[in-house]
Amino acid sequence: QVLETEFQDELQGGRLEFQRINAELPENRKFVEKYQLTARAVIVSEMAQDQEIRWKPLENVWKLPGNEAAFTQYVHAEITNYLQENQ
Repeated sequence: QVLETEFQDELQGGRLEFQRINAELPENRKFVEKYQLTARAVIVSEMAQDQEIRWKPLENVWKLPGNEAAFTQYVHAEITNYLQENQ
């Protein structure tokens, strides 16, 4: 939801993409291993020529349950900073 409201231009322009991964499916086991997932996670990843070149877990998202404003602010700030790091 944060992406759709805060990053609509980036989503429509292809700079951002949202993917929901079910870590319980065998075909997604590679994500569990790569990101060392033990619970739900939000990962921001940069791709170039179909290769991941860097990634960052947004570890504090689960410290903000029930606080939608703080959650939105945190995710927005983290994604904005991540995008600016590569400009």
